Amino acid sequence: MFFDETLTPAKALWLTVIADSDGSHSERTPHRPRRRSLRPAHRVHPLRESRPVWPLVFPDGHEGWLVTGYDEVRQVLADTRFGSRLDLDIIHVPYPAPGMPAQTEPSPQTPGLFISMDPPDHTRLRRRLTGAFTVKRMKQLEEHINDIAERQLDEMARLTPPVDLVKEFALPVPSLVICELLGGPYEGRETFQRNAARFMLKDIELEEKIAVVGALNGYLAELVTRKRAEPGEDILSDPPARTTSASRN
Repeated sequence: MFFDETLTPAKALWLTVIADSDGSHSERTPHRPRRRSLRPAHRVHPLRESRPVWPLVFPDGHEGWLVTGYDEVRQVLADTRFGSRLDLDIIHVPYPAPGMPAQTEPSPQTPGLFISMDPPDHTRLRRRLTGAFTVKRMKQLEEHINDIAERQLDEMARLTPPVDLVKEFALPVPSLVICELLGGPYEGRETFQRNAARFMLKDIELEEKIAVVGALNGYLAELVTRKRAEPGEDILSDPPARTTSASRN
């Protein structure tokens, strides 16, 4: 096992966990993109039984680990020696990115990028958002989610078969729900959904991905500015409201 007490955070960061990815019984398993299926690749099942932690080679030659066992994945995710900070090591992607130069040094931390934070910064920001995801608020959101799902199903029904379920339903519904959580105006949601869907594609050129990220950032920056001026019942309005309330007390 690789849970070695001598590991530094930087070394432990890229003992990569990729549950439910493709694998084989070769001495070292080259990583392949997961096939489009609701079930893991068939070669994962023998690995789970015999070698739940298995050597893996990324497309750039980096050596990592394929972790497929349920208990082992939970152990890795709970181990504080693993982290998300981009400035600790080089990012090794599980698939080649068109136009993306090979990374030769760690990336600087992007201020406010929640998914690349570790405790205590991650904990501090996550605590501020806890109130937005209570059972009561999720129940209130349920009706809106049902409306979004029904609208997408109606849109699919108007299309000529065959219809791509992922493109027409599985991708737009989550992004539209995110818009609902953020309180995004309806007139901008189609653009947000389209850019969010493009961002998730792994085979688009680097220039296009940068343009998509810029468009998403611009949309969100404008939305934050609007919510600061006119708060509503959404996640973006909640943190400033709580901060103001705390400062008054």
